[in-house]
Amino acid sequence: KPSTPLKPTFSACAKEWFGDNQNRWSEETVTRYEAILRLHIEPHNLFRQPIDRVTRNQFKKHLRELSKERSPALVEAVHAVVSSIFEEAIDSGLIRDNPARRLLRKILPKEHQRDVKDAAPMSITERDRLMAVAQTTCPASMRMALMVMAFMGLRFGEALALRLKHLDFDRMLYHVTESYKEGIFRKPKGGKSRFVDIPDFLAAELEAHVAFLKKERLRLGIGGPVDALLVNPKDGDSPFSQRDVQCNLRRACKAAGLEIRNPHDLRHTYATILL
Repeated sequence: KPSTPLKPTFSACAKEWFGDNQNRWSEETVTRYEAILRLHIEPHNLFRQPIDRVTRNQFKKHLRELSKERSPALVEAVHAVVSSIFEEAIDSGLIRDNPARRLLRKILPKEHQRDVKDAAPMSITERDRLMAVAQTTCPASMRMALMVMAFMGLRFGEALALRLKHLDFDRMLYHVTESYKEGIFRKPKGGKSRFVDIPDFLAAELEAHVAFLKKERLRLGIGGPVDALLVNPKDGDSPFSQRDVQCNLRRACKAAGLEIRNPHDLRHTYATILL
């Protein structure tokens, strides 16, 4: 009796799903789904199995592990993508049921209780203490990331996308045209660019930081001009990841004896102090 041929792997079905549907999605959705496939599906052995062998319990365990480290919003997004791929496989006759259906209720709190966290802006004293400690606990580019959020009010992704070509030291302005997340540059929130003021002291810090990066590139034998500013020259020209910044901010808060904050709290700190 001939053996039953194996069904395509989940990852193969995911690539086909993405290719068949991306033309009807917005640019932002395409970028988000591509990142989910690249970071949260393709690297995992679970999704390298034939699609009909990926079980509900396996995926539930995967989501539970993800929820321990990442936000409910990301867990929801990964679940939505995987569930959609299963639905497409049902339409194609590869499987009969969707193992991901109604699974989130077993992983996350009720929807209205997810991501419930009040902003925690700092006082001027706390902010300045954090920045002083960051000078000794964080790499130069990492400290600069914290400063542009706290003193210019940049969003997290906008700070990571900081580029020399968008700095205007003559007019003391920065042109926000990009955001950076999960290895991809994209338009800022709302899709519109804007100008933000650079405080005098921070302009001097930024100029010194550009000079530092130039020297580092020469020392390490890296060719080409400085572009992205919030990078570790040893790792090339890509900005730090969001997790890198979060970990360094957490370390600096502990060293400064402060309540643990997240990067968005730095933007809230900027807005609160302006009031």
